[in-house]
Amino acid sequence: MKRGRLKLVRHPQSMRKTGKQVTIPLNQSVLKWLPDRNGCKPGQKIFDMTCLSACDRCLKKMAAAAGIEKNASFHTARHSMATLSLSAGGNLYTVGKLLGHTSINSTQVYADVVMETKIEAVKRISDFFSTQH
Repeated sequence: MKRGRLKLVRHPQSMRKTGKQVTIPLNQSVLKWLPDRNGCKPGQKIFDMTCLSACDRCLKKMAAAAGIEKNASFHTARHSMATLSLSAGGNLYTVGKLLGHTSINSTQVYADVVMETKIEAVKRISDFFSTQH
């Protein structure tokens, strides 16, 4: 715990491509979904994610508890976090660092997804006015 905030740390062994540690600050809306600390002290692990399948199982339980019926996995969680961050106004560089990307080119894929959403929103406005007489 640092200045009243928890942070999520992905350890080097889980960063397959870069081998670098990634620290992700967690906001209050995320913290409410975390399980009870069960006596864990600050700095101790709440989750023991020794493999990807353990992470996926945990995410599936959290999604079910939140009433989310779509398939939840580490991959879909990363994709959702990146897309939502960019949609909320986050910049490409920062989102890339949160994802552990070493190249901005890897993060560009998410910007393209957000652009598709923007194009669809503008199209809806156009459709709305074309149906008004």
